[in-house]
Amino acid sequence: MVSHRTSIDWPPWSQQSHPEIAKAIDGISTKRSMSKSLLRCVTQDLLKEKYPSDHWIRAFTDGSASEAIRDGGGGIYIEWPDKTSCSISIRTGKHSTNYKAEAEALQEAARVLANSEATYNTKVIILTDARSVLESLESTKCPELNALTRAIIALSSTASKVVLQWIPGTNPVQPNL
Repeated sequence: MVSHRTSIDWPPWSQQSHPEIAKAIDGISTKRSMSKSLLRCVTQDLLKEKYPSDHWIRAFTDGSASEAIRDGGGGIYIEWPDKTSCSISIRTGKHSTNYKAEAEALQEAARVLANSEATYNTKVIILTDARSVLESLESTKCPELNALTRAIIALSSTASKVVLQWIPGTNPVQPNL
């Protein structure tokens, strides 16, 4: 079960379906409140029940920077309903923060998915441990996320449904990106 669902504040002229942002998972108050194995089980249950792999495209994203402020990079792992997958690595810059790396990984995942014919009229979930980026997406006063917002709008115009879901970081459910 997912709680704290909200939608991005889309421009009024936007006609496509709006993605959901889920910043929590029912049963997980904080990452530190449970063992890694229990976090994994709760997250796996969520994925099986709400986002089964044979009906959803699942994209896992992660980003980080050395000492949180330099040499950033991101990873994307996409699982397609036909059981195939792909991995993508990106550089986010010499002067990149963890936040920027996480946001750019989400942006690249949305861009790749929006440009894939397999995404047309299909449900898509992008899973991330970047809760702060998801929170910032809800604010219209966050210009550094304009490119990410545009990528999500493009994805929403092709997919039948888009969900951005927070999952605990360093979770064994998430492929090691």
